[in-house]
Amino acid sequence: MTSTARALVVAVVVLGGVGLLGVGATYSLFSDAHGGTASATAAEQFGPIAEAGGPYEMNEGTTLYQLDGTGSSNDAKSYSWQIISGPGKMASDTGAEPYYDPPDDVASDTTATVELTVTDAQGISASDTATITIRNVVNRPTVNYLFAFTSWFGGGIDFYTNVEDPTSDGDQLDRIHVTVVDTGNGNTAFENTYSATGDSETIWKSTGNLGNGEYRVTVTVYDQSGNTDSRSDTVTISGNALATSSGTVSHMLWEPADGVAGGDENSARDGFGLETTTNTHEITRLARNKAGTPTIDGKLVGEAGNDTQQFIVLAGVSDPKTDQDDLSQVEVAVVNTTSGATAYHTQRSVSGQRAKVNTTTTQLTSGQEYRIDITATDADGDAVTDSITKTMP
Repeated sequence: MTSTARALVVAVVVLGGVGLLGVGATYSLFSDAHGGTASATAAEQFGPIAEAGGPYEMNEGTTLYQLDGTGSSNDAKSYSWQIISGPGKMASDTGAEPYYDPPDDVASDTTATVELTVTDAQGISASDTATITIRNVVNRPTVNYLFAFTSWFGGGIDFYTNVEDPTSDGDQLDRIHVTVVDTGNGNTAFENTYSATGDSETIWKSTGNLGNGEYRVTVTVYDQSGNTDSRSDTVTISGNALATSSGTVSHMLWEPADGVAGGDENSARDGFGLETTTNTHEITRLARNKAGTPTIDGKLVGEAGNDTQQFIVLAGVSDPKTDQDDLSQVEVAVVNTTSGATAYHTQRSVSGQRAKVNTTTTQLTSGQEYRIDITATDADGDAVTDSITKTMP
């Protein structure tokens, strides 16, 4: 369209084009230099624009939920809302911001569609639709926690998660779906589905080797009725470093293990590429011990969630291939640093040259500081201990 042509259109508007031309007819406004004709209905050129907002999402039983049609054009003089599919009703059906009344109970996540029709002063109307998702709450499974971190025994990502389904909802867990997306390019680097049964399931899995970069790990749990819940965490892989999980890591410590040649902390720290953040759980990586004693390659202490006042303790341990024996046991002790009392203790038998150990403590006291001691012992009785100090929120 040429600038002259645009000026003609503006002139029609200024001269009251809508009223003169009539509504709904198609008009050839002009021909351009190339022989083309610009034509449009009056409603397309001068009518209002409807914007129903959304998509909306709410829990079942929500008293009222306000919709938002304020994105519609300013010349809209009236607003009319209606539910064209799905449950619920309009508590008010006029105005730019009416209220939707969702159902008190849905067996699973359910979708409704609402339509907004706006009309201007000339009687020209326009419509738009938006989806409303009503989430099942009572019967919904839950991802209680997700700890994602660079694998202690490789260049990929480990994820440790617990999911639950209400015991009284008449169904059970069905599956756990995990996706790992490279945030740099948006590509899916890892995806897998794991079976889940009963009302509670805990998994600790690894992706296998991944390249350097930032990844978003998302865990989605499904129950047998199709209800879902999701939780995500972000992990950065940099060389062979134990990278931090931005959503859940409080800070990272570096400590040289016994027998590390040279003991140059700075070069070792740079070699592992360790970094520090401030969030809610703590990961520590030790330099690999080349002597005959076992090594605690990594450890993590996080909160179990749901205000249980429990710690999740994860550890990766190994024993040198050259010392002719294997791992024997891993011991976890949780000591109250104020009273000196042992608040939790467990001992697990392990074997082979590498092992991953996880445990959940008993309920601890809010506001108290605890020292978590992790001890790995091999078959010859050689042992190594490493500790994390953490306060229970």
